[in-house]
Amino acid sequence: ALTPFTNNYSMNFDGTDDYVDLGTAGQGDVFGAATIDHTISLWIKSSDSATSRYFASVGASNRPAVVFGWYGSRLNNFFRDASGNDVMNEKNAGASGGNPHTGSWVHCVTVMKRGSTDTCQWYRNGSVSGAEVDISGNAGVDSAIVLTENTYLGCSIDGTTVRSLYEGLMSDVAIWNVALTTADVEAIYNSGVPNDLRLAASYD
Repeated sequence: ALTPFTNNYSMNFDGTDDYVDLGTAGQGDVFGAATIDHTISLWIKSSDSATSRYFASVGASNRPAVVFGWYGSRLNNFFRDASGNDVMNEKNAGASGGNPHTGSWVHCVTVMKRGSTDTCQWYRNGSVSGAEVDISGNAGVDSAIVLTENTYLGCSIDGTTVRSLYEGLMSDVAIWNVALTTADVEAIYNSGVPNDLRLAASYD
C-alpha cells in the first residue's frame, strides 16, 4: 500500500506583520496576466472572522494588483488596473460553502480560465463552492505591468502599506499557469489528505 503524503510543517501568520514576499519568481506564469489561465491551491487553518483577508496577491502598489482571499466569509478574487480601478471583484455565490475560517484545515482553490468566455471558479475542500462566474471582458491586468511586480502570500501591498494581513496557518501553496479541472482539484484535496504536489502524477 502507498504511504499517504504527510506534512508536519506550515507557515504561521499572526495577522499583524507576517507575510511572504516571493519576489519576481515565476513572473509570466503567475496569476494576474490578462491572457494566462491559472490555478491557485492552498490549505489554511484560521478562526479569524475579519471581513477580508488575503491569501495571495500580485502587485506592490495595489495598482495594478490581483488578489485571492476571502471577503465577507466568501472566497474572493479582485483585479485592479494601473489606474487603481477594479476591473473584476467577484465573490463566490456559496457563502456557507465558501467560508474558509472554520478553525480546521480547509483547502481553498481558485481557477481562472481564459478563452471565448473567461470564467472564475472557486473550490472549498474539493467541492465547487458557488457557481462559476463569467468574467469575460473585465478580468485582466496589463500583463506587461504585472511582470514587474512581486508576488506575496498573506497580504497585499499598497505603496508602503501592508493590507489585509492573513491570520492563521497556511500550507502546500501551489500556483499553476493552467486551469486545473474539477477532477484535479478533487485529487489534490484527496478526501482531506493532501497529495504531494511535487509529483504531478499524484493529481493528474
